Amino acid sequence: MAGGNKGTIAAIDLTRFLCALMVLAHHYAAMFALRPDTFLHLAGPDVTLARDWAWWSWPGWVGVELFFVISGYVIAMSAANSRPRAFLKRRLLRLAPVAWICSSLTAVVLATTAVWPIHEVAVRWLTSLLFWPSQPQIDGSYWSLGLEVNFYLLIALQLGWRGGGARAVERTGIMLAIVGAVYWLLRIDGLLPPSDRTVDLLLLPYGGFFATGIALSGLHASGWTKLRGSMLLLGLASSTAEILSQSEFFTRGLGLSPQPWLPLSIFAVGVAAIGAAGWLQAPLTRVFGIRLIAFAGLMTYPLYLIHHYMGAVLIVALLRRGVEDHVAMVSAAAVMLVLAGAITGLAERPARRALDRLISRRVAGHDGPPGTPLPTS
Repeated sequence: MAGGNKGTIAAIDLTRFLCALMVLAHHYAAMFALRPDTFLHLAGPDVTLARDWAWWSWPGWVGVELFFVISGYVIAMSAANSRPRAFLKRRLLRLAPVAWICSSLTAVVLATTAVWPIHEVAVRWLTSLLFWPSQPQIDGSYWSLGLEVNFYLLIALQLGWRGGGARAVERTGIMLAIVGAVYWLLRIDGLLPPSDRTVDLLLLPYGGFFATGIALSGLHASGWTKLRGSMLLLGLASSTAEILSQSEFFTRGLGLSPQPWLPLSIFAVGVAAIGAAGWLQAPLTRVFGIRLIAFAGLMTYPLYLIHHYMGAVLIVALLRRGVEDHVAMVSAAAVMLVLAGAITGLAERPARRALDRLISRRVAGHDGPPGTPLPTS
């Protein structure tokens, strides 16, 4: 999926790219405009943003939930024929180089501001390099990487423990679906308090999203089974509960009237697009071209990692120079897109190759000569 055009699934990559744009719009036009405690106001206590775009941008946070569904879908495909070490190597090659590049760029930008002292920027940068999920990160968007990594580790454990294959992945999916459904039943009944970072890292509130993606991938690959049907229903049920809870949290925090139907509708459209990926492949590639779709999919990850704090710093700088609010937001978004494209086109592949060579040399020192380099999808 992430290695180029060969494995591109058009609906997945385009949905992923649109999700990144939704999250960006949520931060710029809703969070920065309506909340006084965001990073924008740390970077520029004297600035304010126009609020008239918040009504359509506020539910963009649901793009992260769709990222988790896509992750379940893609991992179910890539892990089905993998051994644990090969699977973890591919995940490391996919996650680490971009995260290291983006966290380093963000650290350089933050070091030029007075938001945090240099030593705190350095500590946040180091925790981001190490994927240390319980400590403050260099950018708020990194919160979801800890969940992704724990999901990958759970898949790897199943691959090693139960012999691997698609069945091991689906066992992980049904476990996440059941645990997620039980968690939300107890939470709705008031028997559990709101989640904290530890609960999030255990995947309890978010397991249903990964399970939904795994179920959709299985349906795409080989059709309906009772296990996949149960996984999908339970996954969608707990996903719906999480979205309703988050919708209440965001609308209350942003001072908006409750509108849960909007993020639920966006989520439903996204899940439908993922589920219909097989049927959408030909028309989407005919309209957009496979190379553009593949590149947009690859851009998603760096765009997600750099847009938040770096975008806030840029918006503050533009506002202080008299740039109109909407122009400042759109300009910052454009710069982040160009930078994400540059990271994807110029930096990611060399960094990934360098890490692959380093891993291969270390493996060769223990296991003999390295074999053919693994694909990074």
